[in-house]
Amino acid sequence: MHPYYYERTQFKPTSYFDSYFEFMQQNCMMRTLRGEYGSIKYIFVAVYDVTETVHSEQKKLMEMNTRDALTGIHNRRSLEICLGEEIERAKRYGHPLSMIMFDIDYFKKVNDTYGHQCGDFILQQIATTIEKNIRIEDTLARYGGEEFCCILPEISIESTTVLAERFRKKCS
Repeated sequence: MHPYYYERTQFKPTSYFDSYFEFMQQNCMMRTLRGEYGSIKYIFVAVYDVTETVHSEQKKLMEMNTRDALTGIHNRRSLEICLGEEIERAKRYGHPLSMIMFDIDYFKKVNDTYGHQCGDFILQQIATTIEKNIRIEDTLARYGGEEFCCILPEISIESTTVLAERFRKKCS
């Protein structure tokens, strides 16, 4: 075997959870081991399985890509994806699909009078309040600024009207 030849070996992940990766994600460290007079005698290679770390980081990145940083609810990009999926599902099964869009009246005045930190707190509280009043299969998203949207699969227009009024009262 040639002294500079190396074989790329691919290992299966060693973790016990379902992995997105077919092969182990690796972190490698290479060091030289020197002989008596300082010449390189051996090369030491350590391979670490970092599959779980990479999986965790990818999960965080995906969440950052779909969640609003301020409120923690879905962002507009995620809303558009969810809405497309729900429209297709409603068409396929013939079930109703409703959506509530709402914004906070005079919100600019709140920011101008009390500051953006106060405005941010209000947005967070509204997101939390609305989330507590929807089902797990519903999708609440921050559409932009002080605008919110809630996708409600399999909900009639009559029930949606009642829910929208409940939102209004809880956020008043």
